[in-house]
Amino acid sequence: MTSTLISGLDRCSPCLAVREAAAEVHLAHGSWSPTGTTGTKKGGKAKVKSGCRTCKARKIKCDEAFPICRRCSTTGRNCDGYGIWGGGGNARSPPSRVTTDRKTLCIATRNSCTARASLGSPMFISPVVASPDQAALFHWFQARTSCKLPGSFSSHFWSTLLLQSSFGEPAIFHAVLALSSVHKRGVLNSDREELHHTAPDKLERFGLHHYLESIGHLQRHLTGGRNRASCRVALIACIVFVSMDFLRGHFSAGQIHLDSGLKLLQQTCSGPGPSLLAFDEWIIEFFSRLYLQVRLFNRQSLCPYRPLVLRPRSSGIPSLGFHCLKEAWHEIEKLMDDIFLLTDQARDLPSDESSPCRSVTIVESQLEVRHRAAQWLNKYETWVSPTVRAASMVDTRAWYLLRSYHTMVTIMAEVALDPLDEVLFDAYTHLFVRLLDQLRDLRTASSAWLSYPAPLGRNLRYDMARSIIDLGWIPPLFFTVIKCRVPTIRLEAVQLLESTCHREGIWDGRMLARVGRRVIELEEQDFFDHVNPRYDATSYGRQDSGALRASSLPSSYRMHDLEVVLTGDPVRLVTLRFKREKGFDGALATIPI
Repeated sequence: MTSTLISGLDRCSPCLAVREAAAEVHLAHGSWSPTGTTGTKKGGKAKVKSGCRTCKARKIKCDEAFPICRRCSTTGRNCDGYGIWGGGGNARSPPSRVTTDRKTLCIATRNSCTARASLGSPMFISPVVASPDQAALFHWFQARTSCKLPGSFSSHFWSTLLLQSSFGEPAIFHAVLALSSVHKRGVLNSDREELHHTAPDKLERFGLHHYLESIGHLQRHLTGGRNRASCRVALIACIVFVSMDFLRGHFSAGQIHLDSGLKLLQQTCSGPGPSLLAFDEWIIEFFSRLYLQVRLFNRQSLCPYRPLVLRPRSSGIPSLGFHCLKEAWHEIEKLMDDIFLLTDQARDLPSDESSPCRSVTIVESQLEVRHRAAQWLNKYETWVSPTVRAASMVDTRAWYLLRSYHTMVTIMAEVALDPLDEVLFDAYTHLFVRLLDQLRDLRTASSAWLSYPAPLGRNLRYDMARSIIDLGWIPPLFFTVIKCRVPTIRLEAVQLLESTCHREGIWDGRMLARVGRRVIELEEQDFFDHVNPRYDATSYGRQDSGALRASSLPSSYRMHDLEVVLTGDPVRLVTLRFKREKGFDGALATIPI
């Protein structure tokens, strides 16, 4: 685990340590200095600009050995290490205390042009003079942004790594302030008209300024030669940029940032070199989540690159139950990843109408995915009941969300080997009914997040306060709308989408509700005007399935290979690309936003 930069982190949570430090910030205006000094002029000896923190404090030259410098080890002193880049003395000795006075908040910075080891070590520590506006925005990030954006599944990236590295790297510090500006502006102006129609205000200008500052520091990191330490900084900043783009509705820019980050991640975390550390795993985990949500959004997207390092690894011997929410979610991620691979392999296999040509291996892979999905459900049902009863509301919401994703994954696994046959989904209508029931339960359990005091309608304003970067209930709802052809089921799903005015990463509830309505219009046309089905989604299981089959939407009406193309930053136009049987290939439909 990365060594701590904030003192006392071994005896308190990272959030508390940062909160205590931030509470003492009463600083004058200042700026980063290329020489490592601040705008405040003070006399005295020149500062030691390299080495571990112990040698820095002693003002002596450090040999910079890792993880413990020889200067400290040979004299019996405890080495306090190199900030967020690790190292340091034995675990029994807490790191030295970061001092904050009334005028300065000391933040460790790293000279981007010199890095000796693959892990990297900060070459000097300089105080950053933060303005009152910067301090207020950083407090907003710590108290609001970093707590809300992860969604239902906690992440060490948000709770630990990003907060610590904000104190250690100016590139990340400025990126965090830019993200905080976007989030705060959206939350405080949620009752106004769309913000992109108004002139830039103070927070927007502030966010742009710090975004450019962060880019400038990153360029200095990477122009002096790419080592693992510099790449880590770039990867952390990249995640912050993607989050900022998605919150603003700049989805094309976010996917481009993500694509660049995934390529850098593969270069950094694969091949020869030191083994991955804890914070490397946290970075990989978050990139995996971002990749998954973009891939789930569109099979063919602006982000097709999938690093091998994202491939979920086996956790070893299967356990009888889940130990935590994160473990259960990781299993769902593995299942979705394998289903994507199965679908891609099935598309590449030649076939004819009479006898599909499939290898034995791919069929066995599908059976293995089905078996793991069944195992997941057994573990969930065995362990979740007492857990949910004792859980907080946030955890209860997460368990409901997990259950709905499992149902969606089960349907995806069943049809994975026939990606062009949309009629197959009709055989799993009972699972769509179950999925909709689970999403209703989720809404009830999380009314504080997903219900609104105003009447539901199609013109709800975007709500930044409820938006997250991780996956939530929007993907299963949208999946139901486009894959279930029972009118009452998909209609209720689209109505639930229309009651949603937040974003979940690239998934925008308001926008996808309009997409869902358009898909229903294009597929059903006037077919059900003559059928007039009498069944109801909530009571489907008690009704005659023959009536359902008799009114099934013909395959010639159905879309397959649906792709949602977003144009503009923020989105101004949505284009639907899809295929149909017999002469309808390459059809397009546009939806102005």
